[in-house]
Amino acid sequence: MKSIKRFAISLLFLISLFILNGFLFPKITYETRVEVSRPADKAFFTFIDAGKMSEWLAGFEKLEYLSGMPGTPGSKLRLTFERNGKKIVTIQEIIDFNWNKLFEFTLENKMMKVNSRIEFIGKGINTEIVSTNVVRGKGVFRRFLIPYMKSGMKKQSQEDFDRLKLVIESI
Repeated sequence: MKSIKRFAISLLFLISLFILNGFLFPKITYETRVEVSRPADKAFFTFIDAGKMSEWLAGFEKLEYLSGMPGTPGSKLRLTFERNGKKIVTIQEIIDFNWNKLFEFTLENKMMKVNSRIEFIGKGINTEIVSTNVVRGKGVFRRFLIPYMKSGMKKQSQEDFDRLKLVIESI
């Protein structure tokens, strides 16, 4: 009887920690950086080239324009990915677009909403690409899960940007 009571108390404690973590950290923020040995105009153009996205963006399948003028704030696109055998459809809305300097957008699907700001910083003949991401879970359960996903999301983002570097430098 004592062991069942201890188990129940331990389980309640762990569940409470899980829930508390979701309330304390309703969003996560992470940053990815990569420096490429190409000028900002080539780096930026390669980044936004839909024909090259499958070369560097893990699981990318297709991009479809939904509304607005491409590359302008307010325009919406549907991006389709395949991850672990599942199709993931996200809606991207462009927030800010400054040619060769900035691409800011939101990505939203049924699980989460991501605000991404990608800056292209010229450094002579090189360009530093800095991606800052803020992720919020949608729904109570997913909101609690997001803090536990940070390291995996950051790792995936860094892998994508490392592949982007290779694609940019191959041009």
